[in-house]
Amino acid sequence: VIAVDSKAPLESYLEAAAEQDETKRNQLLLDHAGKIRRHVDTLSRKEYQQSVGDTLDFTILFIGGEQFLSAALVKDPTLFEYAATRKIYLASPMVLLPMLRAVAASWRADKAEQSAKESLELGLELCKRFAVFFQHVLTGDAVVVDVASTTE
Repeated sequence: VIAVDSKAPLESYLEAAAEQDETKRNQLLLDHAGKIRRHVDTLSRKEYQQSVGDTLDFTILFIGGEQFLSAALVKDPTLFEYAATRKIYLASPMVLLPMLRAVAASWRADKAEQSAKESLELGLELCKRFAVFFQHVLTGDAVVVDVASTTE
């Protein structure tokens, strides 16, 4: 499970895009970056990753357009690092899919590693059992069972 929040505040950006006055537009874009930062703080306090159970130790804040994230990062260049230190990773549409695919690849590799460990353990157990069987054969303690004559 991956916690993804997609409720990034965009009102100030949308107002800025419609604003003709450069000073007001600049202030609205600063406000946009500030609202994203506050949303990061809110998400970090909620700790979604702990409430959804078996998940990664971070939350992805999906921002639904490259321009929205870019504008916030231009006005607040420390925003990405600020969010990351709070285990919140900012993702635009161009970033989200590769990020999710990287996580999926990591999970597949982890699952393959677990399967390999289980196979190794089973192989070692089989070797031990063969060693015990052959020890019995060598010492003459082996019990031979005619599989064809058993009724079970």
